[in-house]
Amino acid sequence: LIVILPSSGGKPIPNPAPSAMPSMSHEPSYVPSVSPSSNEEFQQSVLLQISDVLASGNWTKYDGWGSTSSNLCVWYGVVCNTDGVDDFVSELNLAANNLMGNIGDITMLDNLRYLKILDLDSNSIVGNLT
Repeated sequence: LIVILPSSGGKPIPNPAPSAMPSMSHEPSYVPSVSPSSNEEFQQSVLLQISDVLASGNWTKYDGWGSTSSNLCVWYGVVCNTDGVDDFVSELNLAANNLMGNIGDITMLDNLRYLKILDLDSNSIVGNLT
């Protein structure tokens, strides 16, 4: 299963001039948040749910997964983009990694708003993305 999600045509997100007001759009904010790690912690919680649902204890490669002390962008299969302030998960490449479970049980996947590629090919996954 390889899913390519809609994007901005493959173009990088432009870096607008910083403003005093946080963005209310779905684009990354270019103003540092009060808690700079909040974005990364939120994305970590989504990735941890994925590892729980897809039986990470059986994965062939698991480097970094489950470690809240390491940058999630160095976890095996996780690719990030940055806006200069925060990192955003843009790809999950976990093909042929012995993943097992029902992808429909991952309730937080849509919270990775900048995820463009989800590659789960050649695993034992059932269910549908909704």
